[in-house]
Amino acid sequence: MTSKKLSFVKLETTIEGLMARALVEWDRYLSVESSSYQWVCIQDPHYLARSLEVLSMDIPEDDIASLVTRMPYLMVLFQKVDMPSDVPIESMFAFLSVLNHAGLVTLLRQTSDRHRLNALYEMDDKLWQPLIFMMGGKPDVDLPLAAQASDQCLFF
Repeated sequence: MTSKKLSFVKLETTIEGLMARALVEWDRYLSVESSSYQWVCIQDPHYLARSLEVLSMDIPEDDIASLVTRMPYLMVLFQKVDMPSDVPIESMFAFLSVLNHAGLVTLLRQTSDRHRLNALYEMDDKLWQPLIFMMGGKPDVDLPLAAQASDQCLFF
């Protein structure tokens, strides 16, 4: 028996509203000033493709690389350069719990890039450094059943 690949689709809500709600929880558990961090959320396919070119060094596994290209959202966390590189764990768990509650499945990785993402997102590299990135989407659990459509139902 072979496993079926999952496909990912956009959320049934706006990513902007979901990120706003997730950032409320992020800030609630953050122990430093919230201006020390900056999130960048990408859903535009052009920016997503250009971002993945930069991030491809941080996604070495073939199966993950193929999965990532189907996830429609990318979120990158930047931190001020004068701070030690540190992801606030409690804030990250609160942030992820909101995303996961909305059905968003994420793939979380640390980024090794220090300059190209800044240029792509017009972030000052003297002020900001990228820390982590997340790919996300909602799993289309019915996709494997699409090939098994019944003759009792016609699609146009």
